[in-house]
Order: sequence, then C-alpha cells, then structure tokens
Amino acid sequence: MTPQPSTLAIGTRVASFDIGSNTVIMLIAERGAEGWHVVTDEAEITRVSEGLDKHGSLFREGLERTAEALIRFDELAQDFAVHHRIATGTAPFRRAANGAEAAQELSLLIGTPIDVVSGEHEAELSLLATRGSFPELSRAQIVDIGGASTELIDAFPDGSHAVVSLDVGAVRLTERCVTADPISAAERAALQTAIDEALSRASVRRFVPAPLLVGVAGTVTTLAALSLEMDEYEAERVHGHLLSRAEVGRIENALFALSLSQRKSLPGMPAKRADVLPAGAMLLRSVMDHLGATEVRVSDRGIRWGRLFERYGV
Repeated sequence: MTPQPSTLAIGTRVASFDIGSNTVIMLIAERGAEGWHVVTDEAEITRVSEGLDKHGSLFREGLERTAEALIRFDELAQDFAVHHRIATGTAPFRRAANGAEAAQELSLLIGTPIDVVSGEHEAELSLLATRGSFPELSRAQIVDIGGASTELIDAFPDGSHAVVSLDVGAVRLTERCVTADPISAAERAALQTAIDEALSRASVRRFVPAPLLVGVAGTVTTLAALSLEMDEYEAERVHGHLLSRAEVGRIENALFALSLSQRKSLPGMPAKRADVLPAGAMLLRSVMDHLGATEVRVSDRGIRWGRLFERYGV
C-alpha cells in the first residue's frame, strides 16, 4: 500500500537518490507553491551490477564506483542545504546474495537508509512519477527499462493498474549475450530470443492496448538524445519527446552496425552506456511491438521522482 504523503513547507529541499543496476541518480528538488522545482539533477553510470548475472553477488569494483558517486552527491546535497533525504535501491540489491549488506554499506555514505524496493513497488514508483509529470494521461502504459530488470505498468483511468516485471534489462542482456565487437549477427539473434522469451513468460500480450506508451529511465532518454543529436544532454528537450516505432528501429539498426568506439562518438551517447544501448534499444522496440505501440513518449522523471511524490506529494 502506498503511504500517504507528508506535507512540507514551501522552500524545503529534498534529495532523492536512485541507485540502480547501471546508474546512480540524485535529484534535489525544492517545494514551491505550485509543485516541485529542480535544484539539480545528477547522474553517474557506475554499473554496480557488473558481473552479478554470472556470479550472483555485487563485486567490490562496482560498489566502489557507486560509493565514489554517492560521496560526491552527498557533498552536493550538503552544499545545497537539503532538509530531507530519501534513497531507493532496485534490482541489483534485490537479486544479489550480498544486496542487503551492500545497501546498508552504501547508505552510510548518504546519511539515510537505502530502501530496497520490490519489482512491483519499483513499477508503482514509475507510475507515480509518470502521473505526476503528465497529469493529463488518464490511460497509458509505462515501460521502465533498467540494467537488470524491466517493469511494465498498465495504468487505468480509475487509478488502478497492473504490473509485470521482466527479468531482463540492458546490462543483464549484454553481459549474457554479447562478447564480439561489433556485435555479431548470432549475438543479436541471441538477444532477440532472450527478450522474446522474457516477454512471452510475462504474458505481455494480455495487456489491453492503450493510446500511449511512456518510456522511463536511461535507455529511453538516451535514445531520445540520439534521435535529437544532442551535443549535451538537455532534460527539458528530452522530457515529453515522442519517439516513433520506426525511429527506435532505425537507431537500433544503426547501433548494431557500429563498433563500440563508433557508438561512443555518436552525438547524445554517454560513453559508459554505449556498450549496453544496443540491447536496450532492442528491448524497447520489442516491447513496442508486443504492445502494438506506434510511438513512445519519453519521460526524464523516473524512480527518484516517484519516491519524492510518494513521500511528499506532487
């Protein structure tokens, strides 16, 4: 059950941390008279889940990269004089044998517990973020592509929703299927098979068609940045951008045709995401095909926003 949000005074600042498989994000937002204002929104790719699919535990190297990012974010939070902190851990901490221990260790660096959420709760947070960001959408489907898992949410006008959590994500698929550079035809086929099997197991086709699909998280926002050929990421241009099924497919094909170094040089491509984006693009395109979606509206506001809205209201 979603807790009732608490009320904050105007001018209160909150830091919301999202520690995922591939990326660590910190949003600092200030309460205004008519909603939240972004003070800063920081992201760093640390890939805490590196090796998790093969070994079942979080490795020290990924934890150290994540710790370095959190230490920097904590210093920023102090500089911006935040009043409250909330932190969310997702799939890597759920799946890893040492996930609870790792979350507790990292929480000491930011002065607040890292709440490790279930796949269903993670999906609900994406739904909260979407409804708060696009209040005009009474009926939509949402796809949140992470590094280790993907959540699909079917949202209805009466406020109810259905959730499916897939055990595939951009990092997990890449680690499982890809070794060649450029990615070979056989590896591309293996990626497609793994995605199709995950979608089939989850019975995604039972979702009732919705007029709009909303895409959340780094895979989708990066595809938007590539489509827009951004030299520097601009959240205000990405948030709300529409990507057609044809454009997603075009970018997917282009990514698979390039070497890793060539992908890194594309306008809009974060270098640390270049290795996993082909799998992420294929995953988004496959979800669109299974849902019959002709376009996806891109949301730059994911779990960090969902936790903010859940705790303190829209």
